[in-house]
Amino acid sequence: MKKTGYAIECTKCGSYNIKKGEPIANAQTNAIFQTLKCNDCGHESKETV
Repeated sequence: MKKTGYAIECTKCGSYNIKKGEPIANAQTNAIFQTLKCNDCGHESKETV
């Protein structure tokens, strides 16, 4: 996924129809990840919050 300003664009199909998942905390790395899924093509990626 690619951020353009406030919008998030799918790198596979170019759609802006992105669904954000619930934030998930990782205790080992002290990082919080969020799954982003494109509603048009189904492409998924993880983003550090």
